[in-house]
Amino acid sequence: MGNVTQTAEAKRKSGPKGTRKSTLARMEKARELKIKGATTGEIAKALGVTRQRVLQMLRGPREVFNFVRGRAKSRCQQCSFELSNGNVYSPSGDYGDLARLEYLCDEHFALRYRERER
Repeated sequence: MGNVTQTAEAKRKSGPKGTRKSTLARMEKARELKIKGATTGEIAKALGVTRQRVLQMLRGPREVFNFVRGRAKSRCQQCSFELSNGNVYSPSGDYGDLARLEYLCDEHFALRYRERER
């Protein structure tokens, strides 16, 4: 019984549910490194996470990724290049606005982020 109470107390102290600011900062850093041409391995090493976690951070939520990829028929929505693993771009960083999300190759993903920062 004591373990259940300790676990509940630990969860209560861990803060609100949702994405933490430190995770959001790492996601943004991962995107910046990706735009600069870093590989997932290099990004993982810089952030102290696994390559798989880097891919998760770059993709956005899985359900959204799968929806946008399916809508684009697994092709970059700028150059029509067929992709085995593309990127979901959100102009505002909000993955809830499905109409504005784009499925892009690495090159066009980087171009979109550079345009957004201007």
